[in-house]
Amino acid sequence: MAMLPLNRRFLCIGLVVGVLAVSRTLAANEKLPIHVPTDGAKWYGNDGEWSTITLRLGNPVQTVYLIVGTSSSITTTVGSVWCNDPRSGYSCDSRGRSFSPANSITWKEIGPYELGLLPNLVEPNLQHTSKDFGFGEFGRDSIKIGSEDGRELLMNDQTIAIVNDTTQLLGSLGLSLKSRSFVAEELYPSFVSTLFDTGTIPSRSWGYTAGNFGQRSPADLVLGGTNVGRYVPHNISFALDANQNPIASLNKIIVSGTGTPPWGAGPATLMIEPALVQIDSTTPFLWLPESACRQFETYLGLKWNSTSNLYLMNDTSVYDGLVRLNMTFSFILEREIGSTNQVRIDVPYESLDLKISWPYVNTTEKLRYFPLKRATDEKQYTLGRAFLQDAYIVTNFDRGNFSLHQAVFPPGADQIVTILNLKDAPQNTSSGGGGGISTGAIAGIAVGAGLVVIAALIAVFYFRRRRRLRNKRKELPGDMPGGMAGGMPAELPNEQKPGVWEAYGESAQKPYGSQIPTIEMAAEDIPVERTELAAVNMDPAELSGISRERERFSWEDVDPVPHRNVDSPLLPPHQQMLLHQGEVISPVRSSMTAESHHRSVSDISPATPDSRPHSNAFSPISPGSPR
Repeated sequence: MAMLPLNRRFLCIGLVVGVLAVSRTLAANEKLPIHVPTDGAKWYGNDGEWSTITLRLGNPVQTVYLIVGTSSSITTTVGSVWCNDPRSGYSCDSRGRSFSPANSITWKEIGPYELGLLPNLVEPNLQHTSKDFGFGEFGRDSIKIGSEDGRELLMNDQTIAIVNDTTQLLGSLGLSLKSRSFVAEELYPSFVSTLFDTGTIPSRSWGYTAGNFGQRSPADLVLGGTNVGRYVPHNISFALDANQNPIASLNKIIVSGTGTPPWGAGPATLMIEPALVQIDSTTPFLWLPESACRQFETYLGLKWNSTSNLYLMNDTSVYDGLVRLNMTFSFILEREIGSTNQVRIDVPYESLDLKISWPYVNTTEKLRYFPLKRATDEKQYTLGRAFLQDAYIVTNFDRGNFSLHQAVFPPGADQIVTILNLKDAPQNTSSGGGGGISTGAIAGIAVGAGLVVIAALIAVFYFRRRRRLRNKRKELPGDMPGGMAGGMPAELPNEQKPGVWEAYGESAQKPYGSQIPTIEMAAEDIPVERTELAAVNMDPAELSGISRERERFSWEDVDPVPHRNVDSPLLPPHQQMLLHQGEVISPVRSSMTAESHHRSVSDISPATPDSRPHSNAFSPISPGSPR
């Protein structure tokens, strides 16, 4: 098989490389983030009003409305046992709907096991719930999840736990990567891991805010990306801990208000000593050190209820005074204790003005409370859903980091940004938890990079070819006037030099390098201007279309010597006529003889029979001028 020239091989290789680069990045871009729908902002809860997302479980599908659990790796849903219980006053619909495994033909039972909730979520002092709180009926079934762009994704054999008590009034979608094991230590991957491993999302990452009932702004969850339209971007990130939990250093909490606050003029510091806190939407509370809780009590007038372990706002005068202050709580978070990189999240008092009911309190009536909890140890330090109403968290498990951002109200237009995994991400992509790249930008970068490679190789090919042609021109003997298309070498071999040519016929071919135009001769009896043949010391003669012995010129011998070469002034030196026994062997024939009694018409010119040559007649062949 013939090999391509080297430059063309380089061009082909470059084109292949460029196409592969574009294809790979665009292929990665096909793993689009999932913007989980909220179905018109449905709000549920017994410890606040919380926005939910929509999932469809089992076959046939059963629609449920769930909150998001950032520290859990499983999907929990409400069972029907505690629905419509007269003590709680909650129906199945008010709990986000229940899921019945008996109505799903694809349910695969595993058995009852602990939910694995964090200690701050399971409170032994809750006397108004079932004795089996913290457990669930586990099984495997399909989860269908939609997206705001109209896509629907079906994931089979996902771990689902059915909760038949009121430890969690609402079910939740777990976003942690932790795997669960049950019988024979078999590992069941998390929902986010499954989405990534099946090529459904571009990375093991997500962006989330809990939504804000006071602002009528629903929750926002993007799997494999983030929604820049919901927060203020920045480049500060925090490291996930060894268990892949989002933990940051809470340096201080500052409260400020209008009017005359009880603490005096200016802001007040409510947290003196920094503490490492986890960001977890599974709990609604702010679990802080007891010293910080004492500061809240002092400056805000909060009172701790030891029976319910809550800060209930039973004193209307205190409550009304706090509302009038229009307070804002500023949470200052750092990467680690003593770090100079800080993030500030402002939470208005309105977001912390919540209501709570059974089973936290022994009544179905909803009571006002402040979502602050006294933590008993460092493992309980947590900023929960109440904090995430005004914060947007972006978690990137592939890079081992996360970022916290100020949520914006009203929300801007959705701007879904893809977070690529380390394999597909460009080298210069930011490593921050919020680092990502929009879908259009990915395509633009991919196409742009491929085009740059292709353009560079085409340029190399072009200049190499141009240099080669220039070198070939230098090898020709002389300049080429008129360029390659219309010029000819200055010095040609004698047999290629043009002389005076006869008008071209249909089968004739111009000599090399000719710039003489081909002119069709006039037909019929149209008068044609005659021009004189180019001649040197000769009388003009009319050519004839038949082969006859030509008239002798005045300077010739009467009888030509046989085989004598006679130079004809009509032809160039390399086309001399050979006169042989009176016959002219030449491309040009004599047009008449001395014995002619009549005149024959030439095949070339439209001469008349009675026309005869004379000294002032002009030949119609050569473009000469009369002398």
